Amino acid sequence: MTRSKKNNPAVLVGLQYRGRLSLGESRTRLGPAAFHWSIIIRIPTHQQQFHRFDVTDGIVMDEAGTEDLNPRRDWVFRHQASSTLAEIPRYLVAVEIGTLLPPSTTPDGAEAFFKALPLPRTDADPEENCVSWVRDAARALQEAGRSSGQFEVEDFMDFALHHADERIKNLTSQSDVVEYCPQGQRNSVFQAILRRARSFKESS
Repeated sequence: MTRSKKNNPAVLVGLQYRGRLSLGESRTRLGPAAFHWSIIIRIPTHQQQFHRFDVTDGIVMDEAGTEDLNPRRDWVFRHQASSTLAEIPRYLVAVEIGTLLPPSTTPDGAEAFFKALPLPRTDADPEENCVSWVRDAARALQEAGRSSGQFEVEDFMDFALHHADERIKNLTSQSDVVEYCPQGQRNSVFQAILRRARSFKESS
């Protein structure tokens, strides 16, 4: 994956803790759905630099916090902004998967791109939810050439899920934000280190 430059919008996938559903037997039974998944765009030049895009079939309150805008529990798209990741309710981890490429490098441009993706279907088999939506969003970014990250999406999803599990085990020693490096690139880096080590040994 191409490492993002300091001031370029970065694409991350965020996982949020779902209480007891993220632990024990429920975690095993639910698989990836034991966490809530979203796409997060980090724009360092904005005051509210984190823009989170996700779908939910839960309660959606109005700005005043007095009315539920989703009483039928339909799947709806959301765009929320914050100054820090910690402001995201029950935020657990985020995995950086690349840099956002034109023409979607503004919050409005990113919203237009993600809002155009199909919402999960309530009667779908296999089940569609926030996990499948993020999976489709990651693929759509690659297919449209909107992200610098190119990788096998299923491998990434497994990586993100493992990172969330490890973070729950030890919140103090596990970093919440990590950068995803595809398996092939990890192997290439490891092989390069081995070659340098052999070269140093032979020359010494």
